[in-house]
Amino acid sequence: MSNAVSEAIAGTVFINGEFIAGDGSEFQSLCPVDEHVVWDGCSSGRAQIDAAFDAARGAFGAWWDAGADKRIEIVSRCADLIKENADELAWL
Repeated sequence: MSNAVSEAIAGTVFINGEFIAGDGSEFQSLCPVDEHVVWDGCSSGRAQIDAAFDAARGAFGAWWDAGADKRIEIVSRCADLIKENADELAWL
């Protein structure tokens, strides 16, 4: 992932399939090697946390109904995509 993408999503949270501005406290993610700022973030407040839980609960039924074979297929594909894009994902 490019720095431009990282900058575009900085300060956001991912809830119900979309990036929205976090409404909690701001923070910085630091590199453990030299402690330079890797990313500026923003946490979620109570309402956003509740919305995230509601979205997750809403999605669970469809996930369960998909059946074990389909869930295995999806998780395996996700693992493949993570491996294929490891260098870009490292920017996160």
